[in-house]
This record gives sequence, C-alpha cells and structure tokens, in this order.
Amino acid sequence: MKRWTVLSVVAVVSVAAIWWWHFNSRKAPKPVPEEAATNIPVVNYPPQKLFHGRTQPIREIANRYVPKRRVEQPRNNEQHSYPDRNITVRPDGALQTKALPGTLSATVGLSFDGLSSWGAYPADANGAVGTTQYVEVVNDMYAVYDKTGKLLLGPVGTNSLWDTKELHGTPCQLNDDGDATVAFDKQAQTWVVQQFVTTAPFSICVAVSTSADATGTWNAYAAVFNFGSYYFADYPKLGTWPTAFPGFPKGVYLLTADIFDGGPKGNYGGPVACFMDRGAMLTGQPATQSQCYGFGPEFNPFLPADLDGNIPPFPGEAGIFMTWDPNCTQVDLIQLTPCYPNCTTVYKRPLAVPTFTPYFKIAGHGPNCTYNGTTRNGIGNCDIPEASGDGTYLDSISWNPMYRLNYRRGRHLEYLSFTHTVLAVVNGQETAAMRWYQIRDPNTRPFVVQAGTFAPDPQWRWMGSTAMDGSINQALGYSVSTSQLSGYPGPQIAVTGRAWNDPANQMENETVVLKNYSYQNSGNTRWGDYSSMQVDPVDDCTFWFTTEYVLSTGASSWGTHIVTFKFPSCQN
Repeated sequence: MKRWTVLSVVAVVSVAAIWWWHFNSRKAPKPVPEEAATNIPVVNYPPQKLFHGRTQPIREIANRYVPKRRVEQPRNNEQHSYPDRNITVRPDGALQTKALPGTLSATVGLSFDGLSSWGAYPADANGAVGTTQYVEVVNDMYAVYDKTGKLLLGPVGTNSLWDTKELHGTPCQLNDDGDATVAFDKQAQTWVVQQFVTTAPFSICVAVSTSADATGTWNAYAAVFNFGSYYFADYPKLGTWPTAFPGFPKGVYLLTADIFDGGPKGNYGGPVACFMDRGAMLTGQPATQSQCYGFGPEFNPFLPADLDGNIPPFPGEAGIFMTWDPNCTQVDLIQLTPCYPNCTTVYKRPLAVPTFTPYFKIAGHGPNCTYNGTTRNGIGNCDIPEASGDGTYLDSISWNPMYRLNYRRGRHLEYLSFTHTVLAVVNGQETAAMRWYQIRDPNTRPFVVQAGTFAPDPQWRWMGSTAMDGSINQALGYSVSTSQLSGYPGPQIAVTGRAWNDPANQMENETVVLKNYSYQNSGNTRWGDYSSMQVDPVDDCTFWFTTEYVLSTGASSWGTHIVTFKFPSCQN
C-alpha cells in the first residue's frame, strides 16, 4: 500500500475515533440529586373534557377542506400584553462579529417553495421531516411533500385532522384557528400535530397519525387541555419524549404554551408545561392521564424538548423544558416527571451563559406601527427595520425562545440546543442577532458547553431555528433584513452552522438560500412567530429548514421556502 494511502486511512480513522470519543466516551450518567435543583410551585391544569376518534384517510376527505382564498385577514390573537422586564442594555458576552473564514462547509441540496398566502397572516411556517415525507404547516393549512419536493397532498385545512364523528362540530373540527406545529415521532414513525382554539373554552387540539404516511388516518383529540373560559393558551409547541415512566410505559408528548388572562388580548400569566399520554395517543385510546402545569409571569415562555436521532432519553428521565432567564445571564432548565393525577414536584436548574440583551429592549416603533386600527407597541413588536420605503418595522417576537429545543443522546452523552433573538452592536450599529446554545448532560449536571451571538455584519437576523445532526454539527437558519433599498430589499432566508470540530462558540459564513426583491409595507408589522430546523431521521445528517418570505410587495403576500443542507463531516 502506498504511503499516502496509509496516511489517508490513518487520518480518517483518527477523525472517526475523535468523534466517537466526543459523543460516546463517558459512562452512563447518574441523576443529579434533587437537592441540587430548586423546587418551584406550579398550578395544576388537568384535562376537563376529552373527545377522541379516528379520521378517515385524509387523502379521501381533503377535497372537503380545500382552503378558500379570503381578503387579507390578520390573526386575532396577536396583541398581547407582556410585563416590562426593565432589562438593562449590557455588552454581549458571546458576540461573533466575523464569521469563520471560507464559505459554509455544508452543501445545500433541495430548495423549493412551500405553502403561500391564502389571506391569513402571518404564516407561522413550521415543518417536520419523516422517513419518506415532509409535512409543512402554516396558519390554517398544511401540505405533504415527498423528499424530492413533489406535492402529495394540499393545501388542506388543518382542521381536517379532527374530522371524526366523535369530534364533528367541536371547535377543533370547525374553527381551524392556527398556530399549528408538527413533529415527527421518530421512534413510532408517526406524525404529531397540535393547534389551538382561540374562543372560549380555550383548549389545545392534538392529532397523531397511525403511520408514517401523513395522508392516511389520524387519531384525533379535542380539548386535550381545557383552560376554561378565562385562560387562553397561545404559542403552543410540541416535543416527543419516548421514555418509560410509571403509568406511561410508552413515554409522553411534551407541550408548552403561553397563558393569557381573560382571553387572547389579556395579560401574560406565565407559561405552562404539559405532558400527554403518548402510548394512548399512538393506539387511539383515551388520553385522560394528560396533565398541564402553570408557572408564574416571572418566567419567560418555555420550549419543550423534542427528540432527534434514534436513541431515546434515559429510562425515567424527566421531561425537559427551557427558556432564557429575564436576568439575561442564564438560561433555565425545567425538569418535570410525568405522573397522574397530581404532580407537585418540578425542578428549575439555572445555567450560566454569557450576558446578552433581548432585542425588544430597543424596539424601533416606526411611524407605521398602527395597522388596521390596531397599534402594536408591545415588547418584540415593530422592532425589525426593513426596506419598505414607508418606515414599516417588523415584529421580532424576541420575547420568545425560538422553536425547537432539540434533544440528542449518544450512548452516554446528551445535548440540547436552542436559539433566540438578542441585541448586538456591530461597527457601532445596534442590530438583531441570533443567540444560540449547546447544553450538555441535562439529566446529570447540565452546563452550557457553547454559546454564541451570530452577527457577522450590521444586518438584522431574527426568527431563527437550530438543530444538531448525529455528528454534533449544528445548523442555524433565520431571516435577514436590511434597511437599504438597493440590491435585494426584502427579508432574505439564510442558513449557517458549525462543524463539530470548528473553533468553539463560532459559526461559519452564512449562505443566503433565498434572495428577495419584495418587502412588506403598508404598516403591517406582523411577521412569522417561528421557523423550523429539523434533521432527517433516515440519515440523521440532512437538515430541513423552512420559514417565510414576501412573495410580492404589499401588506400580507407571504410565501414559504424549504431548503435542505448537509455537513460533509456527518458520519452517520
């Protein structure tokens, strides 16, 4: 064998060995003693009433749920009142103002348009990838694609997922209120979709497919959590947590929402952390052991952990929820062990992070923050400038951590990652930037192993989503806005990331995957509430990202785009 061949083999083996040690080198962890965490009080929200049934194959009833084009229609639940955190602007302790040299090492693959405007806005684009399909949901509708981007089903009204004789006439089947998100249960190879109800009694609707084919039948559940006529649950998010607990041998689905007193325009009452009986929902049985726990308004909104990869959490490992802390020097990890009928033990673990300032602290509040008779002056509103020509500012939603909180386990190591929008100062200019995290060992002694604020230039970056592949390469997708009227004035879609062996706390150069000449104007400040970065469960390497953009200059003409990319260092 030639010398260069031997050296190549040695190099490859060395890299593989280093990666294996990086992800699998430790002994199985022992749970952290309870006294190492803070027990916090919670409010118990049991399910009050539950309807469930099984749909016909959606492909057979889809023609009854074809969305109808409407005059532009703003969502009616977008004018919230959050408490003023009185946050001090401080230097960012993890600011990255120069990307790593060279181009993004990940290779962009499939790139195609998804669902587009049918009148309701914002889009709230979200998607998940399964074994053979990709499912995208936006407000009021969803679509199913194969992995070449071919449309298999849709657009279909999301309320079709609750079309059963048992649920007929319920708000889940009638209203199609939106804020839907979708997850792919990788262990069961099924889809999970949730959507809220915006009229009293306020509740959450959940549907679980009976196979990996999203065009087939679904087990549908209405009023899984009934918050009554006074407490509205907004910004609901899903996570899969397939590990056994007493009474829940198949694990649970995790769910979070923001509670508002008195309805959609009420005052913020804090987040809720919920679990649902996964085993019951997979088989279409009553999910009456589901439970929700309310936290006070001193907590920022939560995200639930969502499994990536093929290894479930450790047996009995508590469900994980996270948020950024109002003191802006830590993130909070919440652990909740599912039980029924009443749990009173919930633990909070504060994790130190480099300092940051939420972007809403310098909210722009441009001259056109009144639209359709509604003035939007809350935190996270009207604070992203764009090249609209009329001073329109878009909503950053920088109050919320950005979906998803993805969880990944090797044989012995565990990782979490998530992102949110913060203030950065680049060349003396204040701008919005993406703060991202990697958290290790959440079940034992959790700590933030890496964190960064990506701001390679003074453009505004927001509406992000992040995930890690099976080799611990991390991807980050987001929207990019500029105030300049030259070039591409509309918000762009971009992705970046870091290979597992890149310098710590640093991201590579971004790749713009969609350039846009159009922009949003006429004073409509609403932009999407979230985007979605997912990892293909088949190769555990390919990232799928979706978010919204502007189809044509105007108040609410949005489209969505779906793009895939992969790091060459992924070894799965």
